[in-house]
Amino acid sequence: MLKTFLSALLLSAAMTAAAQQTAYRYWTDNDASTLRQGRAAEGSFSVGADLGRLSPGVHALHLQVSRDGHAWSAPLTRYFTVAALQPQPTACRYWFDNDVSTLHNLTGLEPTVSVDLRGLKAGLHALHFQTVADGIGPSAVLTRYFYLKDDPADELTLTAWFDAGRSQAQTFTYTGDDITLTTDHLRRGLHTVTAELRNSQGDLLAADSLEFEVVRYKTIRLTGFATTYCADDDLDFTSVEGLRAYIIAGFNRHSYEVTALRIDDAPAFEGLYIEGEPGDYRVRCSDSYSVYANLLRGTTESLLVRPVEEDYVNYVLSPDADTATFVPLTRPTYVEPSTAWLHLPAPADRSRPLRIVYGDEPDAIRNVTSPDAPAAVYTLSGRRLPPPSRGAMPKGVYIVDGKKVVID
Repeated sequence: MLKTFLSALLLSAAMTAAAQQTAYRYWTDNDASTLRQGRAAEGSFSVGADLGRLSPGVHALHLQVSRDGHAWSAPLTRYFTVAALQPQPTACRYWFDNDVSTLHNLTGLEPTVSVDLRGLKAGLHALHFQTVADGIGPSAVLTRYFYLKDDPADELTLTAWFDAGRSQAQTFTYTGDDITLTTDHLRRGLHTVTAELRNSQGDLLAADSLEFEVVRYKTIRLTGFATTYCADDDLDFTSVEGLRAYIIAGFNRHSYEVTALRIDDAPAFEGLYIEGEPGDYRVRCSDSYSVYANLLRGTTESLLVRPVEEDYVNYVLSPDADTATFVPLTRPTYVEPSTAWLHLPAPADRSRPLRIVYGDEPDAIRNVTSPDAPAAVYTLSGRRLPPPSRGAMPKGVYIVDGKKVVID
């Protein structure tokens, strides 16, 4: 009989007073004829729902609870799928080295199958295995490789290494079981693993190589809505939902504002300003070919930063409940690893915080413009330019509507 068990604690939307709710009833697919009732001895309970009469497909389970068996709660509905029962395998077959003439058929499938190796020569072989079930035919073919020794007492060794690093090869006693190699020391990108199988006399019995890719990720944690960040690898933000990365590309010494420009990728050791909902985000490491004029300095280790360096002032991020600002350091401070700080020419008032504005958004309403007003144009240093026509702009690299544009 098919049953499912529903934890009452997981169904809290209808059971906020679960400690006193001891009676329950449930039915499926809005069909009153399937109604079942019961009582629970405890406030937290499980319901054994009889689903044996349901056909394969999507169904709805409706549940109500009650303190006294009369005043029922609103129905809580959950959807589930009943899978079609798969026929069990009744037979199996195997063969060697893609040679169907070696096919062996076995009936009365047992948990352990004995494989006949008689007739095979010493060396490397492939075993192909398949199960058969009535009504649905054979399964996919499972292939495993093994080495048949001349002398059962002969010890085989497997030597493996990455790329051209044979001098750092690892050697294992080969038993036919899988060998695990760590890739933690490899840089991201394409690599090759090479393996050689030898007997106790050192004779090469088999060799093969395989190309694979190592993918790395960095985890960025937001405890508030904004933070600074710096990584020791290039980062790609294009596929990260809910996370926005910026550089600080400009500084207005009169309005005490810094201009944030959103970016899609960041080179290693670039200081970044990050916004998003609190949580952990996995960002893929991927080659970046961008170069930014960025006023943020980043570090991947704890670093002592002084408030003033010659004619420059250092600022750190100080987020509050609604907005994020950069505030000046008042004493030498160790900044945390994987963070960033602002390094700016000293303004008239060195104690004043800096407000963040965005290069592709207006920071105030100056006047009313028509819908076809010229785009906002900035230099890479963050200085806003008058809006000339594209053809009248000198050669160079500009930020137009938050995007990098090259005029040549």
